[in-house]
Amino acid sequence: MTRRKHTSETHIEVQVQGGGGSVIGTLHDAGAGQEAQDPSRPDHHLEGTVLKERRGGLLQEVQKRKDGGRGEGGAAAQDHRAAQGRERLFKDGLVMSKSKKERRALVKRESDLSVVRQCELLDIHRSGVYYEPIGETALNLELMELIDEKNLLHPWLGVPRIVKWLRKDKGYRINKKRIERLFRLMGLSATGPNPNTSKRGKGELHRIYKYLLRNLEVTRSGQVWATDITYIPVKGGYLYLCAIIDLHSRYVVGWSLSNTMTSEWCRKVLETAIEEHGAPEILNTDQGSQFTSLEFTRYVTKEKQIRLSMDGKGRCLDNIFVERLWRSVKYEHVYLFPADDGLQCYRGLEEYFRYYNLERRHQSLDDEAPSTVYEQSKRKAA
Repeated sequence: MTRRKHTSETHIEVQVQGGGGSVIGTLHDAGAGQEAQDPSRPDHHLEGTVLKERRGGLLQEVQKRKDGGRGEGGAAAQDHRAAQGRERLFKDGLVMSKSKKERRALVKRESDLSVVRQCELLDIHRSGVYYEPIGETALNLELMELIDEKNLLHPWLGVPRIVKWLRKDKGYRINKKRIERLFRLMGLSATGPNPNTSKRGKGELHRIYKYLLRNLEVTRSGQVWATDITYIPVKGGYLYLCAIIDLHSRYVVGWSLSNTMTSEWCRKVLETAIEEHGAPEILNTDQGSQFTSLEFTRYVTKEKQIRLSMDGKGRCLDNIFVERLWRSVKYEHVYLFPADDGLQCYRGLEEYFRYYNLERRHQSLDDEAPSTVYEQSKRKAA
C-alpha cells in the first residue's frame, strides 16, 4: 500500500495492489485535511432563486433542475456520494485481496492518518491493532517439550494416547482440548492411517501433488531434495526450524529459524538453497499448508521448473530422511544444549549443521561425511 500526500489540496491518496501488481482501488481521503469545495461561480440566476425562496417562492427547485442539480448543496452531495463509492470500491478490493492479518500489518501509528481512520479504510477493528498476543504459559511450554520428545520416539501416538500418558505416567491434570491445541500449534499429528487420507487441502489456493519417490532409485546429488518443518523449544517459548536435505548425500543444503510458519518463509529458504547449490530435479514435501499454498507451488513448478512430490497424508516413512534428521538434531543438540533465546538457538544450530555436514559420519554413506559424498557426486556429474 502506498500513500501520497499533496500539500496543495491537502488530501491523502491510498493505492492497494493485487497479487499481479495491478491497482485494485484508489481512495482519496479528504477527511485528513480541508473539506473539498466546489469552485465558486458567479451565478446571478442562483442568487435570484435564493431571494425568491426567502419570499416563499417555488422557483428554487426549478432552478436546481435546470442547473443540473448543482444548486446550493448539490455539488457537495454529489462529491460526497462519489467519495463514498470510491471508499466502497477500495474496501471491497482490499478485503478480497488481503487477509485481516495482512491488513492489520498495514496500519502505521506514525502515519499522517489517525489509527482510527486507517482502521476504517482497511475495514478492521482498531482493538486488534493495539492487542499484543500473550505467550504460552510455563505449563504449556513444559507439556510441549514432553510431547515433542515423545513424538520423536513414538510418532504413531495421537492425542488420546498422549493425554493418557501425561495423566497416568506423568501426573498432569489436563484435558484433551489443551493437548489438541498444542498438537496444532506444534504441527504434529499421529502417523497412522486416518479416514479420508486422500482429501485435498481446503480452497483453490492449495494443491496436492503426487508422491514421486516410490521405487525411485536416487543415485546422485541434486536429483532429489526433501524439506520439512519442526518445532524447536527455547526458554520461555519456541521456534520453528525449516531444513532442506539432499537425499543422496544427506547433505543439508539450507535451513532457517522462524517464529511463524508461512509459505513465504519456506519459499525463501528454498530460494536461498537454489542460489547456492542449484535447483534439484525433484523436491519432496509433506502436505502442510505452507507447501501446498499457491505461492510455494508456483515458485517450485513454474518459476524453477522443479517436479514437486508430496508425502501421502499420515505416512511419515515417505519423508523418512528428514524425520531422521530431526531426531539427530534434537537428541544430539537441542535437548542437550537448551537455548535461552532465539539468537543462542540460531548460533547453536549453525554450529551443529556445520558439524553434521562436514564431520558427522553416516553408516549409510560408508562412514563418510555428507559433504564428502555431496562434492564427489557433483564432480562426477560435471
